[in-house]
Amino acid sequence: MGRGARPTKFSCAMPTCIYCQRTDPQCGFNREHVIPEALGTFEGDVVTLTEEACVDCNQYFGDTLELFLNRDSAEAMFRFRYGLKDPTEVRKMFPRRLRPRLPRDGSKWGGAYLDLIPPPPGEMEPHVELAPQLACQRRDGGWEYFSEEDLRIRTDDAKEVIARECTQVRVLWAEREGDKQRLLALLAEKGIEFKGGKPITEPVPQFAPGRVNAELEFTFDKVLAQAVAKIGFNYFAKTQGAALALRPEFDGVRRFVRYGVGSPRDFVQFAPGPVNRDPATGKELPPRGHVVTAGWDADGKPEVIARVSLFQHITYLVRLCTAFDGERPPIDSAHLYDLTRKRAERLRSAGRGQAPSDGEPTR
Repeated sequence: MGRGARPTKFSCAMPTCIYCQRTDPQCGFNREHVIPEALGTFEGDVVTLTEEACVDCNQYFGDTLELFLNRDSAEAMFRFRYGLKDPTEVRKMFPRRLRPRLPRDGSKWGGAYLDLIPPPPGEMEPHVELAPQLACQRRDGGWEYFSEEDLRIRTDDAKEVIARECTQVRVLWAEREGDKQRLLALLAEKGIEFKGGKPITEPVPQFAPGRVNAELEFTFDKVLAQAVAKIGFNYFAKTQGAALALRPEFDGVRRFVRYGVGSPRDFVQFAPGPVNRDPATGKELPPRGHVVTAGWDADGKPEVIARVSLFQHITYLVRLCTAFDGERPPIDSAHLYDLTRKRAERLRSAGRGQAPSDGEPTR
């Protein structure tokens, strides 16, 4: 494979997986979607890889990275809005990485945790109710909240806050006696004690009909970074060719996606703002899908950068290559995966991405 050639001149005699790098593996190849199917199905010529990802790698992605991205991420919330997920199943989602809470605005119970619950029939997005939790009022007047999961895994933190900082402690629940008894039993099991012998228990009435302002607190960890990097690398391989993606300069990102080798901060970081305009023309792109781009670093470094903006919400910069060796082939591609038209539409230009810094990891 010659160095410095344009993408159309790269060639592979036999299909080779861009992730495990096995040539003509016994497991064979099957379709790997650039955008996971759970985030929408599309028509077009940049939708699926056919001989770029082997069956074993594809199975691994479906069982791990895509599962967490589709069911336990900030982006997973948008699946309800676009009719990609039945809201009656919301209780089966978001086990760890996403927690809604009331805005911390100084109001009573501001900052308290919420549970996502199925909406009434005919509505697409989940509703919320107050989650069972422990509320500890600090000496400065603010409140510290511990969900049931917090009490299980952060028992020592809760005990320290209660002992040193709290003027009063309350057990909050949404008017269901079962929630109250379960939470009190958990506190007893963990040996969490209170001044005066027991906490104040306070049922909180259900929210009035209408919309409730809520904040979403989410964790972006290594597994989600791998899932985002996979989308960027899939797109790069589809638009630029597998042979280019198989060059050794891309070994870092392929190992990160497939085997988790490396730190998330070296490959994925947040970009400022969503992609809501065509990078070349400035034409407005109303939020209606996913935008993925690939191009050279804007500062002229020999780095290849992908931008991944799922639901045109959070935009991630993915560093695919840090030191390309030889003549640079033209890499300038951008597509909108339109959830309304169910098509992948090419944008005029990807523009050039700003390489992620070497600062703190994304959170």
